[in-house]
This record gives sequence, C-alpha cells and structure tokens, in this order.
Amino acid sequence: PIFLYRNLSYMKQRMSRSHKTRRNFRADSLLQKMIEKNQTQNPGIRGFMTLTFLGFYDKK
Repeated sequence: PIFLYRNLSYMKQRMSRSHKTRRNFRADSLLQKMIEKNQTQNPGIRGFMTLTFLGFYDKK
C-alpha cells in the first residue's frame, strides 16, 4: 500500500484538465449539437430524394 499513495498523488498532479465542461454537460446537448452540425454540413440537401424508375416486376 505504500506505493499506491505515491502513484495516486503523482497522477493527481499530472491531470491538468479542468472539469468546467463536465459540470455544465447535459445529455440533451448532444442531440442539439448533432442537429446543428448536420444542418450546417448539408445546407443544400433538404430532404429531397431522386428516384430512378428502371422497370417493374411481373410475377406471371
């Protein structure tokens, strides 16, 4: 157990990130971010689909 405390204290000093974003995180924000990303990524495509009719199948 002696080396465990030494390693944990070393890792605590080594972790340089802050938890500000973790405090403000909401699961609903993930959906909102993805919706905004998709809208900015493809502004020309607004739900239209082009279909090409090549024929039909007759069971006879």
